[in-house]
Amino acid sequence: FINNETYFLVNLKERRPISLVWQVGYSTDEYQILRTQINLYDPFGYGNILKSSFYYTGKRRDYKIDLYDNYFFSRKYFLGLSLYQLWQTHSQYELQPSKGFSLLMGLHKDLYTDVSLSYSYSVNYITDSPTGENYVNLKKIILDINYSHPIYEGEFKKGRFKLNFNIQKALKNYSFWKSELKTGFYKFYKKFIFSTVIKFGKILSGSAPINEKFFLGGMKDLKGYSYESVAPLGGGTVYWFLNTEIGFPFLKKKNIYVFPGLDLGNCNNKVNKVFSEIKKDIYIGIGTLTKVGPIRFTLAMPLEN
Repeated sequence: FINNETYFLVNLKERRPISLVWQVGYSTDEYQILRTQINLYDPFGYGNILKSSFYYTGKRRDYKIDLYDNYFFSRKYFLGLSLYQLWQTHSQYELQPSKGFSLLMGLHKDLYTDVSLSYSYSVNYITDSPTGENYVNLKKIILDINYSHPIYEGEFKKGRFKLNFNIQKALKNYSFWKSELKTGFYKFYKKFIFSTVIKFGKILSGSAPINEKFFLGGMKDLKGYSYESVAPLGGGTVYWFLNTEIGFPFLKKKNIYVFPGLDLGNCNNKVNKVFSEIKKDIYIGIGTLTKVGPIRFTLAMPLEN
C-alpha cells in the first residue's frame, strides 16, 4: 500500500529439492500399515519432478513411481512416465494386483489448455469377477484434453471452470473405444459458495473387461448409495452424474461451512435406461480448512425406497 494505492505482489513459495511424507498405522482389515512418499524436484537439472510412493500392509504391496517434466526442452511440451503396482478392492471384483506402466507426451496449447497422448500397458489379475475374467492384459492409447480457467472479479480470484475429455482405444487383446467427459465449476459469492460437477462416460464400441467398465455409488459420486452399488452385474457401459452444492458459513470466525447438495445419475448398459431410471440423493456436509487440508463430514440419503 503506497501513496493511497494498492499494488498486488507476487506470492512466492520456496520449493525444497526433496520432501518426505510417511505414515505408520494399524488396521483390523490390513493389519500393519506403512505409507511413504518421496518427492525430488529437479533431480537431473532439467526441471524434472520425480515422485515415488510406497504402500505396505499385511496384505498388499503397492508402489507408484512418476517422472514428470512439465517443460520438456520447451515451454510448449511436457513428458511423463509412470510405473506402478496397485491392489484394488471393488464391489464386484478385486485387482490383485494391477501392474504396468504409462508413457505420456503433451502440448501446452495455451495458458489454460493441455493436450496429451499416452500409451499404457497393464497386467491385471482379477478375482471374484461375475464375468469369469481372471487375467486382463491391456494396452491402450489415450487422447486427453484438459481445460482449466480461473474466474476473476477485478484482481481477485473467485472461482474456476474445469473440463476434461478423453478418448481411449484398446489394442490387440481387447478392441474397444471408451470416452469420458468431466466438467466442474465453482465460484465464491458474497454469502455462499456454489459448485457443480457433470460427468458422462460410455463404451463407444467393442467389449471392455470389467475393470474398464463404469460403477457409481459412494462418496465420490452418488453419496446416498453404497460403494459401486449403482451398476448392473459386470459393470455398466454408460453412465452420467450431476452434482450441485451450495456452501454457507456456519461459524465464520472458525471458518466452518455447511454444504447441502444434490446428486443425480445412473449407470447401465442401455442409454435409454440410464436417463429414464434416475438415481438421486440429498446430503448435508460440514467442513473446514486446516493446515493439512480440508476436513469434511457428510450425511447422505437416497430419494427412493
